[in-house]
Amino acid sequence: ASGDNFSNLFIERNSLADLCGTLSSGIERFDREISKAEALDAYIVVMVDDKYSNAIDYSSKKFNQKITGAHLFFEIRRLSEKYSNLQFIFSGSRNKSSELIKKILLMKDLAKEVDLEYLKDIGEL
Repeated sequence: ASGDNFSNLFIERNSLADLCGTLSSGIERFDREISKAEALDAYIVVMVDDKYSNAIDYSSKKFNQKITGAHLFFEIRRLSEKYSNLQFIFSGSRNKSSELIKKILLMKDLAKEVDLEYLKDIGEL
């Protein structure tokens, strides 16, 4: 409809353990989903309910998964370079994720053009 504010912006919220599962055993399925979203002109923000530093130091032994922090960020970089319709942001907690999701959705299409992790880090998000 004319004047519609819908911006094809979607936020997928994950725990760190869920993200690690997605980027290890579920990577092929996730890659296909991002590709389909790109074909539909949809933009995906992956919101992780944990700190960036915890992801870097991630130990797969804790959660019985076959991924390390280094491999996790390798996959994040690979997907971010492959797709222009994808961003990852580490909120720090579930509560902070809820706050950030509201702010990102209010940004509408602008959220697709900025580095959300950077804006969060400098206190602008």
